[in-house]
Amino acid sequence: MNIHYVTVGKDGYIDGWSNSKEENTIDVLADESTVNKLFCVKVINKKAILDQEQYEKLQDEIHPEQTEIEKIREELLLTQEALAALFESNLG
Repeated sequence: MNIHYVTVGKDGYIDGWSNSKEENTIDVLADESTVNKLFCVKVINKKAILDQEQYEKLQDEIHPEQTEIEKIREELLLTQEALAALFESNLG
């Protein structure tokens, strides 16, 4: 674990990381798996602790599951490619 300097938002999660002391930062111990993660790490007893549930929630927001339309488009594309390959094999 290394010392890093962070700012903490009103929700209690780290909203900024720094390697140097700056105005409004606090020093914390953090391991490499938590450094630079925003809005899902809290400071508890001067240690940066990942809130796994919050992290997964943020990941789901960043990478939402495919919508039904996206799934149908993907299936249509695969069908078109299969038909094109079948057509080419019948010509040659």
